Amino acid sequence: MKHGVLQLFILLFIAGCFNLQASPLEFTPSVQDTTTRYGYWTDIPSKKEKKQWNVFGIKIPIYTPPKRMERGIVKSLFIPAKTWQTGISFSHYEENNDDYDFLIIENWKGKAYSLRISPFFCWYFKNNQGVGGRFTYKNTHFNIRELSISIEDDMSFTLDNAYITNQMYQCAAFVRNYVGLHSRIGVFNETHLTYGYGNGKLSVGNTEVPNRTSQTTHEIQLGIRPGICGFVTNSVMFEFSFEVGGLRYRKISQIINDETKGTRTTGIANFRLNLLSLNLGLAVCI
Repeated sequence: MKHGVLQLFILLFIAGCFNLQASPLEFTPSVQDTTTRYGYWTDIPSKKEKKQWNVFGIKIPIYTPPKRMERGIVKSLFIPAKTWQTGISFSHYEENNDDYDFLIIENWKGKAYSLRISPFFCWYFKNNQGVGGRFTYKNTHFNIRELSISIEDDMSFTLDNAYITNQMYQCAAFVRNYVGLHSRIGVFNETHLTYGYGNGKLSVGNTEVPNRTSQTTHEIQLGIRPGICGFVTNSVMFEFSFEVGGLRYRKISQIINDETKGTRTTGIANFRLNLLSLNLGLAVCI
């Protein structure tokens, strides 16, 4: 009798323990806040509550921008603050043609000359950031003694004694930002605002009664110029840059044979690589 009561007590105790362990599973899960994994129900952590302002009982949500991704770019020091930089960039082009033929061009006789000089200075008010100015002088000269263009047998024309010259003066203010790839090599981006004034002449015909045209040019330009540079010594730097376009407005006024006057205006928004605007420069940092 005693052994039977003891066995019954042990069975009831074991059954009670199993009921206590199984009781947490006796609930109805929802699709939004629960999921199943390996046959067990687990809670999904709830989303972070949005911040709100309570203005006179009206709840106004506050936008919290996401955390910015870290890309591992280290802003190394390339040009320190309180540094003066001065330099110059230039380009030169010259050609001579004597009875030269090319595609539709025949019997080309003449000379061409182009020169571009651009001194600049820059003051770095912050590490790798500076402001400065640039002055540019351009001189272009073409002298065509004889030139024939033949498209078809019945479509051709000849240009004799043509003289073209053009001079351009430009002043620019710019902002530069550098990113150092190495202690000696870096890349930069330059944003500049430029004003230019130019004058040119065109003369076509024989020497007795030439057809003369003179023109003046005014232009303003907002452009971007990226580039790469490297220090040859601790203070002498060599740079290579090119134009990628921008916004430009130009107005040209013409006078033909001192009598007729006309104007031409152009507005251009162009953001693409200009292979004809490659610049080589040399600068000194003090």
